Parts: sequence; structure tokens; C-alpha cells
Amino acid sequence: MAALDVDVADAERTGLLEIRPWEQAHLRSGFFDKNARLGLLDEAMVISKAQGFDRIRLWANMEWALQDLPSVHNIVKFESRFNDILPEHDGAVVCTYDMARFSTKFSASVMIDILRTHPLVIMGGVLQENPFYVPPAELLRELREPGALAS
Repeated sequence: MAALDVDVADAERTGLLEIRPWEQAHLRSGFFDKNARLGLLDEAMVISKAQGFDRIRLWANMEWALQDLPSVHNIVKFESRFNDILPEHDGAVVCTYDMARFSTKFSASVMIDILRTHPLVIMGGVLQENPFYVPPAELLRELREPGALAS
């Protein structure tokens, strides 16, 4: 950011920028608690609005899920349920996945399910509507059905 002439220290001091390491965001309890993380995201967006920021922009590096920690398997349910929270706020959210690294930890079916949770994706360097997107209620119902792929 500094290379783009963004005064990072000033942005942090004024509340325009907040950087949280995984241990203060996704892994606050020492493991991934999807409900706590969803609550934290919702709270951050409410606080941001109360502080006078009309729109929150959230960038989430998802590589924390590559760690061998309990409950990481809940990533698909978390990503899907976040789609129910986001419309309540005016925000732009980007989740970044290094697919080469994720494919070494997660099965192809989980990788596809992660893709299915995102209404927009960047493929081939182009932002586009995700033709594989499945709305949260439908995807979560599908994951609960007998014989559904475990994620």
C-alpha cells in the first residue's frame, strides 16, 4: 500500500484501515469458530457504519484454513452463511484463495463447494458472476442431505 502512496499509519490511526492477524479474526479462540467469526464480521460492519463510514471494504486472505486446526472443515458453511449477513450492510468483500495450495489440503469436492459460496469470482483475471454460485439456504440444505458431500 505504501508503494501506492497510501499512508498506512495514518489510515490505521484514523480508522480508515484496520489490519487483523488471523489470531484476532478467524482464529480468535485458537480454532475456527464459524459463528464467532460471522458475529465479528457483522459487528465490524455495524461499528464501521456507526463511525461514519458508509461502506466497508473487507479483504480476507483465507490461507488460515490451511493450518491443521479444529473446525477448519466448517469453511464452506461459514462462507455460505456470510452471504446472509453481507446484504444487511453496504460492503465489498474479497476472499482470496491460493487454489494450488488449497488443493493440497482439501478434496476437489470441498474446493468446488467453496467456489459455490461466492456470487462473484475472478477467473482468468476477470471479475464475473459465478455460474456455480448456490444461495446459502439451498447450499446448506444440500450439505445436510444424506449422501451429500461432507464439507
